Amino acid sequence: MERAQAILALTTYAEVTGELAGNFSYKVTVDDRQILGGLVKPGEPLKDAAKDVALTDFTPGKVALLAFLRDFEKQGRLYYALNLRYLTPAKDVEAVNRGFAVSHEYSLLGDAATKVTSAKLGDTVRVKLTILAPADRNYVVIEDLLPGGLEPIDARLQTIDPALKALLEAERVAALQKQRGGYAAPWFGWYYSPWQHVELRDDRTVLFTDYLPKGVYEYTYYARATTPGTSSWRRLTPKRLICRRFSGVATRGGSA
Repeated sequence: MERAQAILALTTYAEVTGELAGNFSYKVTVDDRQILGGLVKPGEPLKDAAKDVALTDFTPGKVALLAFLRDFEKQGRLYYALNLRYLTPAKDVEAVNRGFAVSHEYSLLGDAATKVTSAKLGDTVRVKLTILAPADRNYVVIEDLLPGGLEPIDARLQTIDPALKALLEAERVAALQKQRGGYAAPWFGWYYSPWQHVELRDDRTVLFTDYLPKGVYEYTYYARATTPGTSSWRRLTPKRLICRRFSGVATRGGSA
C-alpha cells in the first residue's frame, strides 16, 4: 500500500508540473561551444542524455562559462546533474595542514634507523606513523595508504609468527614510554590506546577514535612485500587525516 501511494504521489506531481507533456528543446554549451543538445516531445518516453568532457579541453587558469539552455516558452521541466571527476598525480600532491600534522616513514626490521623506499619480495617493512594534534579533537580518522606491492600484517591473527608479534608489541611499548616521558607499564598500551578501532585493508591502514587528546602520537605496524614489481614509493598517494563531523579540520601528507 505504501509503495502504491508513493508511485501515485510521484505521478500526480509529474502531471501537475507538466513533466509528462514536456515539449521543448535544450542545449548545453561551454563558452560558445555546444557539447550537448536534444528535443523533448510529448508522448515520447523520457530518456537521459549525457556527455563526457575531458579536463584537457579546458585552459588552466581561465574561467569557462557552462550554460544549460532551453526554450522556456514551452512547458516541461529540465533536470540536469554535473559531476566532476579528476585524479591528481601523487607526485604533485602537496602537504596540507588544517589542524593536524601527520607523517610516516618506512624502514626494514633489521635496521630501524635507515629509511627505505624499496623492498624485496618477502621483506617485512616497518611503518611508523607520527600524528601531531595541537588541540583536543573528536571523531578522528587516519588513513595511511601503502605503496603498491605492500600489504599490512595483521598481528591479531593466530597464523602470524609469535616472534614477530612480540617484536611489534615491544616497539609499541617503547613508543608509549617515549610519549609519556619515561616508564610506562607494558600493559598500559593494551589498557589505554587512543585508537578505538584499527582496520588493516589490502592497501592501507585506517585508525579511528572518537576522542584524540592534544599531543604527539606514534603508531607502528608492519607490512610485507607480497607482489613483485616496480612502484615509486615517493609518488605514493599520501596519507590522510580528517575529523568527522567537524568541517575544515583535516590534514594530508605530501608525496615525498
